[in-house]
Amino acid sequence: MRHTLFRLALFWLGWPLALAACAGGPTPTPSPPPPPALAATPTRLPGTPTPSVRVSAAATANVTAATLRTAPELSFLAPGEPLPEGPVTVRGLYGQNGAGDRSVTACLYDGATLRCQRYPVGLPVLPRALVEVDLQIEAGQVRLIAWRPAVDDLSLSREAAQAALARVADQVEALDWSAVARADFAQSTAPFRWPAADVAAAAPELFGYDMATGRVLWRVQGPNLPAQRELVTRYPALYVFSPLEGQGPVDVVATIEGFVTE
Repeated sequence: MRHTLFRLALFWLGWPLALAACAGGPTPTPSPPPPPALAATPTRLPGTPTPSVRVSAAATANVTAATLRTAPELSFLAPGEPLPEGPVTVRGLYGQNGAGDRSVTACLYDGATLRCQRYPVGLPVLPRALVEVDLQIEAGQVRLIAWRPAVDDLSLSREAAQAALARVADQVEALDWSAVARADFAQSTAPFRWPAADVAAAAPELFGYDMATGRVLWRVQGPNLPAQRELVTRYPALYVFSPLEGQGPVDVVATIEGFVTE
């Protein structure tokens, strides 16, 4: 069986929503040798809830505010705009689609929609990680000039994301998910509750980097929503915008994602 995704944007084949609409592009030129190896981020299949962790007191103190927002089902992720002609530096997530993916995904958040675009850069096969690439754009063609790891350590940002999830957990449990759902799924979604304990204990997974705010993107996937149509799988997801150094305000966006199995 194969999954036909509800949306235009799928980042990697294990994620529920994909940036398939963004995935095209020219064949890049050969790349320079890789820097030291980068830490891997595990992948999960769609419909698999996020594992749990504990939040430290220090991480909780570093988060000055945690704000929960909602985005209507299928509205949060969208294709990004092409890069302008000339030299450009992009910071984003390399290898989002898993093994064999040699592209960088660059994202910009406008306060309502996360717009992401993938660029084939042809780096050596590496674990998924944040990188910074210098590109030359000429007549729509992408040429790699240089690249380097964007971040040495994401642990503080991850801990801040975990602390923010703990702060908004009660709000998430009280959330009316039928108001987030598409109108034709509102009735079946209404009974759903995501327990605060599960939200607070969730381990956010690396999703990308927001070039608009300079924050790291983390994602948490919840349990499947009540089934309404055969072959349709839907579940809540939380996107966490966390400071790189782990100190400051954190934004959490709650939305609904899913796929159709054919």
